[in-house]
Amino acid sequence: MKQILTILATVIMSGCANNGSARVADHPGSTSDSSAEGLAMTHELPLPAIPDSIREPQSRATFLLEHFWDEASLTDTTVSRNEQFMEQNFVNFVNLYPHAIADSLPGITTRFLKQVTPDVRSRVILYDLIEKYLSDAESPVKSDESYIIFLQQWVELPNLDKYETEEPRYRLESALKNRPGTKASDFRYVTREGKSGTLSGTKASNLLLLFYDPDCDHCNETIASLRNNPDLNDAIDDGKLKVVAIYTEGDESLWRSTNGSMPENWTVGIDRSDIAGTGLYIVPEMPGMYLLDKDKKVILRDPGLKILSEKLSEL
Repeated sequence: MKQILTILATVIMSGCANNGSARVADHPGSTSDSSAEGLAMTHELPLPAIPDSIREPQSRATFLLEHFWDEASLTDTTVSRNEQFMEQNFVNFVNLYPHAIADSLPGITTRFLKQVTPDVRSRVILYDLIEKYLSDAESPVKSDESYIIFLQQWVELPNLDKYETEEPRYRLESALKNRPGTKASDFRYVTREGKSGTLSGTKASNLLLLFYDPDCDHCNETIASLRNNPDLNDAIDDGKLKVVAIYTEGDESLWRSTNGSMPENWTVGIDRSDIAGTGLYIVPEMPGMYLLDKDKKVILRDPGLKILSEKLSEL
């Protein structure tokens, strides 16, 4: 997969013609067999040849997206139900999204979805891939904007009943709230020292906002990793970052009995704006994590720890 992603980047940025050396089919382990059986065996689609006249990187990426699936008959269930084939090529496909012309993406996405989703089993496979690669914090191609585009087009598909769109609609609502580039919603909290505060009133050059639950094992694992993260602690020590951890689940006695175990150099508080009840922030999986700038604009939402560390090292 790493080789293919490198090839894609080279093809996008190169101003030269897309000759044989830039095609997946000419690399070891690939094939030019365009039959469904041949494609299913190789798992790799050949990249479409980009016309010499298309030289601007965004236009090149858009052309690749528009013709990415040309060698596959996605309406053939021997292709769309092949999980390895769909996974490999879906990753390569969505990796192009951030590089393409933004206005082209809804139409490209809709055409792709309409080919795959009429078959129920193929639809399930594809939806799981969307969640795994565009939403999961540890995905190498996680993208809030691409995820939103896929969900927006998914809920408008004509072949789904209302029950099949309930979860995607909820996830879309969640994705649209407090997305990167927007100002984080304000809320009130009380710290473990008994001081009242608001997010907007919390002064910080950068702020890591963490929504957590002491009863959540993943929360505790993440907090332990953050506690020992040298990039995070260096940023705190240098005055470049403040960590604000907020308990949102309403059991005040649980919070009071556990907040002393949280890191001493963090601001630890309990929500006083009913975040969970009002949907001010929707956190599908605890912990929820947001990196904010000094104006409380979202830089990262639910990043993996590796991506967070990389960003913190740049502060």
